Amino acid sequence: MGAPKIGGGVELRAKSIRLCFVWDGVRHKETLTIGGMVAAPTAANIKHAHRVAQDIRYRISIGAFDLAEHFPESPRAK
Repeated sequence: MGAPKIGGGVELRAKSIRLCFVWDGVRHKETLTIGGMVAAPTAANIKHAHRVAQDIRYRISIGAFDLAEHFPESPRAK
């Protein structure tokens, strides 16, 4: 079984939160970081993750999404 998803593109992991989205026809799963540190799955961070996921979906819809802006530490953003 995979990690429990709580919906809206937010997936909880044991010690982190992942954001899931489709961009340019490719499915992405990126770990949420806050201040350069991996975001633990606390209530406040989960709420923040939902806001970030909503912003990502909006930016994708208007063609203004930049992976490096949201996930600068991602190897896919290099």
